Amino acid sequence: MRQQLATRISHQSKWHDWVTPWPIFAEYDAEFHFTLDVYATAETTTCLRFFSSEQDGLGQDWGDDVCWMHPPYGKDIAAWMEKAYRSSLAGAPVVCLVPSRTGTLW
Repeated sequence: MRQQLATRISHQSKWHDWVTPWPIFAEYDAEFHFTLDVYATAETTTCLRFFSSEQDGLGQDWGDDVCWMHPPYGKDIAAWMEKAYRSSLAGAPVVCLVPSRTGTLW
């Protein structure tokens, strides 16, 4: 229990969404040629097409778009990882930029 509590506390943040640094995205985009940013705002999107929080990317069909996902890093990240996995099984290539947290279930 103590270790679980320490893990939860060590990953707390005031915000849970982050802007993808352009040089990082550009490297991946050169290889994958993304067509959809599944979690973005008009100010932070990396693709011409994107799902805003109002459009709820979790509830959308990602189709066969080539998807870039820099999800919110809070408690909802597991749902985003599940959506990325299920979308990839349905045929959508999905690349995810996530924090390195080796002790998490997702």
